[in-house]
Amino acid sequence: MIFGVILTVVFMFMSFYSFVFIKASGIRWLLCSLYMVAIFFVWNPEVTTKIAQFFGVGRGLDFFLILLSIAIVNAIVHLARHMNAQHRSLTKL
Repeated sequence: MIFGVILTVVFMFMSFYSFVFIKASGIRWLLCSLYMVAIFFVWNPEVTTKIAQFFGVGRGLDFFLILLSIAIVNAIVHLARHMNAQHRSLTKL
């Protein structure tokens, strides 16, 4: 119960942060929607198990850990590309 409340507050803060500080409108609305879906999953974990079983994974937590791993790798690659572009820009100066 307490962990659910903490996660809800964190996701609401992240949703507010992305809505205020991200300039691209499409990405802003996508992130806010995803954070609201995450809040729904915090309070209804049985839904994640049904989704995971649809994709052939036993538990909802396992499925979302796999998705989290993919998201982290994606973020690292995106960050590396951004840093490389910044390095090239500095080199041109």
